[in-house]
Amino acid sequence: MIQTIGWVGVGILVIAIPLYVLHTARQQKNIRNKNEWDVLHFIHRHSNKASLYMTNNNKVIAASSENQWMPVATITPILIAIEYANQVTKGFVDPNKSVSLADVELYHIPHVDQGAHHAWVEKCRQKKRKTMYSDNVQLHDVVEGMLYHQSHANTAFLLNLLNINQLNQQLAHLHLDHHEDFFYFTAAPLLPAYLHVEESLSTRKIKQKLQEMPQQDFNAYCGIIHGLLTHRSAGRLIEQHAQMNMDEDIKQLITHKLPRSTTEEYANILNKLYYEKEFDEHKEVLTGMTASGYWTYIGDGKTSTSRTNNHVIHGAPTDENNHYVLCVFMNNVTTSESSWINENIEDFLAKTLTDNTFQEEVIATLST
Repeated sequence: MIQTIGWVGVGILVIAIPLYVLHTARQQKNIRNKNEWDVLHFIHRHSNKASLYMTNNNKVIAASSENQWMPVATITPILIAIEYANQVTKGFVDPNKSVSLADVELYHIPHVDQGAHHAWVEKCRQKKRKTMYSDNVQLHDVVEGMLYHQSHANTAFLLNLLNINQLNQQLAHLHLDHHEDFFYFTAAPLLPAYLHVEESLSTRKIKQKLQEMPQQDFNAYCGIIHGLLTHRSAGRLIEQHAQMNMDEDIKQLITHKLPRSTTEEYANILNKLYYEKEFDEHKEVLTGMTASGYWTYIGDGKTSTSRTNNHVIHGAPTDENNHYVLCVFMNNVTTSESSWINENIEDFLAKTLTDNTFQEEVIATLST
């Protein structure tokens, strides 16, 4: 009997391998055959998964599902940076304050930002290698690392420094009615490890608890974990996090509980920052913090889950009198959709902003 089962297993294996290889080859071919037009059609046809909002000189020229609420954790640094600039202009914080890299490292959680934090630290150390203060940076550098490198640890450090309540008051001041409140969301990736270590929950039970967990409880858990990180007491959680092989369902359950907003809201934020005199001093504080060139790129297509893809861009391709803002959010995309979207999203963004013919097609397609 055992021998028969063994041969059956071998037979299945011999058949399965070619089928798997064929399936993978077809997937790769499909990805190669996709382009920026496919991204456009995906946005147009999947209003529940994709949202786009685009303005030119503060006038809306294209929109699709612009009021669809989606997770925006990777682009909240825009608002955190505005609050930082606000506190600098009021004299509450000093941009030249010396900050120990070790204090920022407290909030680093491995494998959540695709090496962004390490890249920022290395850049800082390269700049200061010939000085005796190579392990210290200015607060201004920490903000730049959050905006330009998308370091999650820097974001967490600034959430702590600037005060969550102040950030939420800023939402009210900016009249951002379509943005959920801030909490210590950067600690969320450690929540499954916390539930396993502190409450002895299995993966199945963790998934069930996250599905049933009220938002208020989720926020409270994140606050507890953030406190453990702050007081250097999260070593066991970080070790457990590294050992856990979380499935995409758990990651997505966490993503769904992160702060949410809309593409229209973020476009409005950037237009306020660009056009309203109230923010002139803020712009001066933030000058030089983001990518150089005509376009200021804020946002990260790579997140802790492959199902979320957010991009926010603003700038002027030819002169300052032709200012564009383009926001594209995606959520709940499948693994196969994510593969080809990630391959083509940059071309879509670039052509939408710089190719007049393609831009006209975007406007026409999304208006139907």
